[in-house]
Amino acid sequence: MFLVVTAAGLGYLLYRMAGLFLSLARSVDRLTDETVPILSRAQITMDGVNQEIGRVDEIMESAVHGTKGMEAAVSSLARGISAPVRWGAGIIAGVEEAADTFRSRRAAERANRRSAHSEPPPPPPGPAAAPSSAPPPPSAAEPSSGIKTASQGAAAPSANGWAEQKARRAEAAARSADAARKRSSR
Repeated sequence: MFLVVTAAGLGYLLYRMAGLFLSLARSVDRLTDETVPILSRAQITMDGVNQEIGRVDEIMESAVHGTKGMEAAVSSLARGISAPVRWGAGIIAGVEEAADTFRSRRAAERANRRSAHSEPPPPPPGPAAAPSSAPPPPSAAEPSSGIKTASQGAAAPSANGWAEQKARRAEAAARSADAARKRSSR
């Protein structure tokens, strides 16, 4: 009896398992029938996308080549333009330097002429001094040291004029040196 009950239970269990496997087989068949066309369409779409990506790659390569060509053209144009501009800037800087040097020299010469003409003439020799023994008045080439001797006591205004002239020359030289420093720092 035990074996009959066990055989009936196993038969019922196998029957139910057969129904389950049949249902599972139908679901897999239905899923396969629906998925295969979707996958084939996806394959076609992916093939199209790959073709478009290939075209985009070609477009990008041609754009890169075009960009490189444009870069080479622009750099050669920049070199072609910058060389004459640098040459012209050098000429202009040289002309400016020459003009500044000329102006500073002319200003120094004018200052020297003004100081030479603005000095009072030396006083005539006094009755005590002999004309041949009187020292000559200081010239523009040799400025006075500013030290008075007994024979130069009357020429004191002349010595002060020379000191002023010397100070003006020093100022003019300092200005031209400052101008030269400024030009060289440009």
